[in-house]
Amino acid sequence: MHEKGHTHEVRYDVAFIAGVVEVHDLHIRGMSTTEAALTAHLVKPDPTTDDKLTDRITKDLHTRFRIGHSTIQWERTLSRNTHAQHRGQQ
Repeated sequence: MHEKGHTHEVRYDVAFIAGVVEVHDLHIRGMSTTEAALTAHLVKPDPTTDDKLTDRITKDLHTRFRIGHSTIQWERTLSRNTHAQHRGQQ
C-alpha cells in the first residue's frame, strides 16, 4: 500500500509531466491494507493528449507508488488559489 509520506513525491512527479501547469486537490487514500486510490486535478491548457497522459500517469502511479486506482480530472485554467498566489495574495 502507498505510504503517506509519498504524497509530496507523487505531486512532484505528476507536476513535471509535459504540459501540466498545476496540480491541486491531490489526495491519496488507503482503500484497504493493500490498496490505495488517488484523486487529483491537473491543469493542462491543451486537451490533445489527455487520454494518453491519463493512461501514462495511471500506469506510472501503479508501478512507482503501488496506487491501483487513479481518478484524474483535467482542467484548462489555473485554480483561484494559484491566481491569488501569482498576484502575491492568499
